[in-house]
Amino acid sequence: MKVFFKYQVLTAFVALLLAYVVVSLLLKSSAFTSENTRIKVIKGSKASQQGFMANLVAADSCEVEFLGSLAEKNGITLLGSSEITGDFKYMPHRFLPQQFGFRVNSFGHAYQQCFAIYMQLLANKDALKGSKICIILSPGWFEQGGTNIEAFLEFARPNFLKKIIKDQSISKKDKEYIGAFIEGNYEHIENPSKELNYFYNLYKFKNVDLLNAFYFSKHKEIEDVSYQVKTIKSKMIAPVVFNWDSLTSLERTKFIRSVKSNKKFISDSYFGDFIKQKDGSAPTTEFLERDVTDNQELKDFKMLVDLLKDNGADATFVLQQLNPFHYENLESFNPFVNEIQRKLNSTGFPLLNKFQSNPAKFEPAVLNDIMHFGEVAWLQIDEFLINNYAND
Repeated sequence: MKVFFKYQVLTAFVALLLAYVVVSLLLKSSAFTSENTRIKVIKGSKASQQGFMANLVAADSCEVEFLGSLAEKNGITLLGSSEITGDFKYMPHRFLPQQFGFRVNSFGHAYQQCFAIYMQLLANKDALKGSKICIILSPGWFEQGGTNIEAFLEFARPNFLKKIIKDQSISKKDKEYIGAFIEGNYEHIENPSKELNYFYNLYKFKNVDLLNAFYFSKHKEIEDVSYQVKTIKSKMIAPVVFNWDSLTSLERTKFIRSVKSNKKFISDSYFGDFIKQKDGSAPTTEFLERDVTDNQELKDFKMLVDLLKDNGADATFVLQQLNPFHYENLESFNPFVNEIQRKLNSTGFPLLNKFQSNPAKFEPAVLNDIMHFGEVAWLQIDEFLINNYAND
């Protein structure tokens, strides 16, 4: 029995030793550590001085527009989800360039949330210093389990993944954070790319030092990406005397008078198409309560804020309203509001907080429907942006 046990231990020891030697040789092998000199160079000029782009999937030129917006410090890069896909005359990328000569480019659509935004900005962090960036946060993001995998694959462009992998100033810990997301969604990724597998393996073997070092060294096999972008400088026109209160009051009155089908301050068209039932009822929606101490979207938000702060961005944030006449249990989001405000206070980033859970304190006409801003809110956001950025 002792002899049998002796040979068992010896065999296990030899197997472990052999594994150690093999991995060590792989790490030292030139086949795995030779520096990759391939660089994909993307050249272009930022063309638009204003406008909206839903995503960057059409071509490399879309990435040029995004990076050019970050790099040109006189204008604003506005990031959000479905609210910035609307058709309102006072949306910043329409109104501010016309009225103030202030360049604004907006990027995003539904399901772009904190982690998707984080990935885009992390890949272009060298352009963040002094960049005017406004991010519109939706309470609904925090009701979900964080950014979904479809949105991640759409917004975290392959070129951006390569840039993050190749950037040695981005810590292994931050790359493992990305890997944790990919590992948690790996079964939903069809034919994962070399770049996605890099992050996946880095996280999967983070507690196995030799394998972690081996997979970390794989960055040398990834193609590098370099952007050469020419920007067109935006210029502020002569100072404009603008009566924000008067115009906001006018738009508020116009909206309230236009709503005839309900007393919830929801536009008639939206109420008729999406709320009112055939029997005439108007059911409400319960806002799902989430644990503020363990919320993935809140973690992603804090990572995003730290990225902007650490890289010297000139960031501002807007927190969106939900209609308290339609949603029940909105007060459960108040702890998240406090956490968001606390985090932004620690960095000095301004917040325009439009969220209000109490129907009695709800500001009519801020929303056009149950969750999307109307003209009144866009005017308030325009004023917020001008107050924070016009004198820079």
